[in-house]
Amino acid sequence: MNFIFQKSPFYLLVLFIFVILYPIKAQKVKITRIIDTNLFEINEQDTIKLANVDIPSKSTSDSLLKNNFIPYVIKYDRNKLLRNYFVMEYADSSDSLSPVRSVYLYEKHPLSKDLVNYEFLLKGYGKYIPLKDSEAQRKCEKAGEKAKRGKKGIWNEGMYFHVDLGMREAVINFGYGKTGEDKTYTKYMVSFQNEQNRVFSAKIEISYYQRVFMDYEGEFYPPQKKTGNDLLINAEVNGNSDYMGLKFMLRLYYSNLDSETNFTLIPFLPGIGVNLGKIKTAYASFTLFPTSYNRLYVMSLSAHYFLPMPFWSIHFFYYFSPKNINNNREFRLKLAFSVNDKFSFNFDASNIGINEGAPIKNYYSLSMGIGWLFR
Repeated sequence: MNFIFQKSPFYLLVLFIFVILYPIKAQKVKITRIIDTNLFEINEQDTIKLANVDIPSKSTSDSLLKNNFIPYVIKYDRNKLLRNYFVMEYADSSDSLSPVRSVYLYEKHPLSKDLVNYEFLLKGYGKYIPLKDSEAQRKCEKAGEKAKRGKKGIWNEGMYFHVDLGMREAVINFGYGKTGEDKTYTKYMVSFQNEQNRVFSAKIEISYYQRVFMDYEGEFYPPQKKTGNDLLINAEVNGNSDYMGLKFMLRLYYSNLDSETNFTLIPFLPGIGVNLGKIKTAYASFTLFPTSYNRLYVMSLSAHYFLPMPFWSIHFFYYFSPKNINNNREFRLKLAFSVNDKFSFNFDASNIGINEGAPIKNYYSLSMGIGWLFR
């Protein structure tokens, strides 16, 4: 009895540590409210978040994440966590004064327990971020690597970002050019497109040309200056994988000029092309039946290079037709960039070779535009 009594203060201290301090490290909690994608209320009082898991907030300004990814995470939060009981461990004691503490949640089973943080990362509902070395963190890191390799969840653009069009751009463009010795035009164009190096991209251009040309009616009639109006609508859709894509086009062309001078015999012109390269960064295209800003061609080759934001891109085009058709050809360079992710600027210069006899005569055209960028 004396031995037990003498040792009892020690045992009382051990009992105190076990009863008081252990629940701080691991305790049973109930998720009573989903505040955000990775922000939860426990026991109707404290606020926690999952350690090692970085999930975009539902208040993000990125409408693509808000519409196409976050609803899946919130739904999973509600089904998996809300009103359920878990064993909770604090991930780092150094943040004990923080109003929101990082934790590991375990779903308890009779003979095992599942780490909820691991499951979130394995499904790709968040990206792994390091915190403090521990067995649980190492497990989370492996889950994040698996999800990334498997392109799951936030890593899978094809599943969760299938309507991710990136930055949209609306442009007003003005240009001037020559397509012959006595043929000039003034161009006004509006266009709308998304970033062209996406899995899915589309653009539409509506161009109005006011043409001025000399009409030589006959030997005994003096030449007369005439004007005409052209309307050209270009629509294009691209479907790309990482290294290859297909392009589909449709052109609508209308002119009130002489049909021998313009291509009114083909008011609807479909086109098709293929994209090859690293689509996100640089790729080349081959196209049948393309349309430049100046005329219709049979074929074109082009190269496209995209830099990181702010929205720099460089495009080079070579349009040509077989010699037995008209032997016309065109080189075109387009530069597009933005300064602050709000306004874009476009510069376009072309060298046009017209087969008016031997040798081919070269003419030039220039255009520039300003656009508005938005998501």
